[in-house]
Amino acid sequence: MKIHIVGASCAGSTTLGKALSLELNIPYFDTDSFFWAESDIPYTIKRDPEQRNQMLKDQLLPHESFIVGGSLVSWGEEWKTQFDLVVFSMFRPRFGYKDWLTENWKDTGMRSMTIQNETCCSANLWPGHPDMTIGNLAEETLKFMKRGSGR
Repeated sequence: MKIHIVGASCAGSTTLGKALSLELNIPYFDTDSFFWAESDIPYTIKRDPEQRNQMLKDQLLPHESFIVGGSLVSWGEEWKTQFDLVVFSMFRPRFGYKDWLTENWKDTGMRSMTIQNETCCSANLWPGHPDMTIGNLAEETLKFMKRGSGR
């Protein structure tokens, strides 16, 4: 199973990815580790796109199953066909506010991923719900995966 977990900043994508990694016993890779070069002030120096792509590919290659957490927008078209499941984790809008950029990405980005790879499923999870814990998110993701595989 090749899983991509993506969502708005601070929506729990990394935490969910790490929890699923432990539960499924498959490796987790965070795109930030590849996108940003190490520096005295973190997250200030971007890596060359070709370099970051190759670094991530090299890490994924030996694994039949893996989880990638974080955005792959602008990383290249090839990433749209690499996953069996895409989980979009985001907070429910509060007080009538919606982040139009996130909504637009979800609407267009997720649709194009599904179009590019007919076997790719997408699930929307809402960690902003007061009753939703990371354990609940992991459980819901696992249920979704089982339904999708027919198990």
